[in-house]
Amino acid sequence: MIWVHRVFLLVVALWVLGFVVFSAKISMLYVPLDTIFTEGIVVFTGESGRIQKALSLAANHPKSYLRISGKSKTSNFQPYASSFISYDAACNTEENLALTHRWIKEKGIKSLRLITSDYHMPRCLMAASQWRIVLLPHPLHLNVESPLRLFRIFKEYNKWLFANILSFLP
Repeated sequence: MIWVHRVFLLVVALWVLGFVVFSAKISMLYVPLDTIFTEGIVVFTGESGRIQKALSLAANHPKSYLRISGKSKTSNFQPYASSFISYDAACNTEENLALTHRWIKEKGIKSLRLITSDYHMPRCLMAASQWRIVLLPHPLHLNVESPLRLFRIFKEYNKWLFANILSFLP
């Protein structure tokens, strides 16, 4: 019966080690230069700063399509009204990804800059890797001093881990 305890401790140790590695990797995610052009820019809403960054990039790249995906659109977008901007009210990451993928196909986009929080990026990239486009991740290192950050990383690590496990199931 001692082997059950050892197996349990091994699983917990691997889970903790994975969390440490995940946390370290997201803190080192590279933020690309704003000057790199992509046909599309998509931002998954959430923390403040994401939409502002997307609007700034869209202003610098007026020929890029911009998609704001998510339910927390608190900014006023009237000054940016154009046929190049679209919105959706996705409620979660799965809807963000599904609606964005449909939008990419409709617009014929071949290169996309994906803007979201650094801790959210690994799970988004895992799902978006099947889109067969050039994908430029643009992780935002927001609220690094916030006490909630560790909790958000913890939650996202578990979601990412669960999504990875599900990807191996038939």
